[in-house]
Amino acid sequence: MKPILYPATEKEFKSKGLGELGEVLTASVHEMANSTYEASLSLPRNSRFLKLLRPGMFLRMKPNSVDNYDIFIINSVDITTNGEVININCGHYTDLTNNSNLVKKITMNGNRPLDVINLLPERLDNTYGFTFYTDDTRNYGNYDITYLNQNPNEIIIGDTSSLQKLTGDLVRKRLNKISLLRNPARQVVSIRRGKNIVGIDIKRSNDGLVTKMVPYYIPKDDEKAGIKDADPVYGFAVFSPNFNKYPQAYVQYVDYSSRADNSADVLDLSKKFFDENPGIDVPAYDVIIDVEEYGSKRIQQVQVGDIASIYDPDYDLTVELPIYETTYNPILEKMDQIRCGTQPSTLFHYLESRIKETQDKIEDTKDTIEKETDSKIDKAKDDTEEYALTAANGRNKNYYGDTEPKNPQEGDHWFKGALGTGPSDMWAYINGEWVQLFPEGRDSELKKMMEDADAETEAWIKAAGFDSAQELYKAVSDNGVNITSIKANANGLQTQITNNANNTSSRFTQMSNLFDSKITDTANNLSSQITQKVNSIKLSTTGGYLYLNGSSVYMGGSNIYITGQTYIADAAIKNAAIANVDAGKIVTGTLSAIKIRGVDIQASTITGSSEITLDAGPYTTKISATYGLSTSGFQVVPGGWMWNHGQLDSDGVINAGGRGLVADKIMYKGAELHEYIWTQIRNSK
Repeated sequence: MKPILYPATEKEFKSKGLGELGEVLTASVHEMANSTYEASLSLPRNSRFLKLLRPGMFLRMKPNSVDNYDIFIINSVDITTNGEVININCGHYTDLTNNSNLVKKITMNGNRPLDVINLLPERLDNTYGFTFYTDDTRNYGNYDITYLNQNPNEIIIGDTSSLQKLTGDLVRKRLNKISLLRNPARQVVSIRRGKNIVGIDIKRSNDGLVTKMVPYYIPKDDEKAGIKDADPVYGFAVFSPNFNKYPQAYVQYVDYSSRADNSADVLDLSKKFFDENPGIDVPAYDVIIDVEEYGSKRIQQVQVGDIASIYDPDYDLTVELPIYETTYNPILEKMDQIRCGTQPSTLFHYLESRIKETQDKIEDTKDTIEKETDSKIDKAKDDTEEYALTAANGRNKNYYGDTEPKNPQEGDHWFKGALGTGPSDMWAYINGEWVQLFPEGRDSELKKMMEDADAETEAWIKAAGFDSAQELYKAVSDNGVNITSIKANANGLQTQITNNANNTSSRFTQMSNLFDSKITDTANNLSSQITQKVNSIKLSTTGGYLYLNGSSVYMGGSNIYITGQTYIADAAIKNAAIANVDAGKIVTGTLSAIKIRGVDIQASTITGSSEITLDAGPYTTKISATYGLSTSGFQVVPGGWMWNHGQLDSDGVINAGGRGLVADKIMYKGAELHEYIWTQIRNSK
């Protein structure tokens, strides 16, 4: 059976859609009980569907030897490095229920799984046409579990509080239906060596085995109570019924911080651990069977949940085990591999093993990063100067690190946190102290504000229910590439135009409190949007935005260009690179700066706090508030003395005040004056 491609707007999946994928190179549907249900395909690079294959579109294909077809949603489309093959990865159609949210709580206490399932449609913000079913009518007692702000997948098949983990039932996803089955229809599949077995691999593993659990929680920070970064609070150990069957304890510490904030609640929850994780205290038996399917040896119909009756004389094995994983080829319509074992422990240990491997890799990477970072920090602490670079002006320094620089001078800059151990801030040494110029993170704060505004807009549109609204008009081109639709309900009006050939779409939404238009190019990851609400207007593109919110205006982007006359009232430019400034157009009462440079600076009065320096090549003249005038070793000192420790030259008149003039050598018009003359000059008025 050839897979059929459908646009992202398809709901029926009964027509030929956009066409059959006839050039498929490889195809596989992989299903694992209460876990993965996905499909993958590969096509040649020159496929005529290349421009149509995009994330969000649907594929109809045969998932196993029992069902005629199922629907999968494309998650990613990748082209191999050699550019010859297109790889397509898909999830199941029901993954779209992740977009639904339980907006009114459902409690498990005293309710049956059937009661919870029946309440879902009326308490979800939107079912998007999906249905939910269970045949489990058992009452599981007083489980203190509340579902709220979760999607159906999380409630039915999610973490330790999900219905599946509570009941141990089988979750089956088919088409638009998610079922929780206590008694799924099962058939016994006979598997024999020489009949339909190519290879068999039997494993017994204690990996992930737990016979003793120690619960704990970490108290939340509470400023009023003086609690900050508290240590874990451990509860009493809980032992499995099989604890004494093993020569040693298999211990696991379990964090209940997300479900409890006191010891009493942790105690209640920990008592249910082995009930919530059935099979965790027994070894995992895993049987992997490579099946042979061709001609008269074709295996009978099989799917996840069926029972495999296995016999292999090499192992003297005759056993019946539930099938929990299948890999199926929808093109050749043959089963490639099945896995069966002591469900659910097999699945649990399988997942535990994968989680552990991933966690080990994360820990290794984390350790490496921490060691490298610690090394850099230690080195910076030992020698701060090593992490200081000369600034562009050639006289100041830029410091990098967490430790406050030693012996800074006026105008130096310190990039605190630049070694990666915390937030990076920019500081300047001004008037003898470090002053923070502008905090890092402002740009990310503004981007977060834009994302929150977009999320609020999408939430409003979603809540308006246009996905299930009455469709006033729909037009589809002959080739299915161009689609135009108009929907309306009591909440508003929505128009959408899609071109699957170039992966562009535009959406216009009008509600009583919202006006929104959006254009998207999914192939190039580009979009632009105009959103108007009662108290805000936002214009955005993929790289920039203009946001008017109340009395505030926000503008951001990689490059911002302002032309024409611009007036900024009561403004401060904290940090900028300005190419050309006409000083004649700067009018101000006070101009403050670390340095002012210019060819010609004119003023009726120039006031310096301590010293003014005039530097021209080899000659330097300083006007000091303390010492007076100094030129190339020449100083005027308090009391009117003019000191020279080198040579004083003059081609004109030398005048000295109150106490006279002292110099080692006095030159007048190029000739040295005799030593006795200085006395006469000294006594002259």
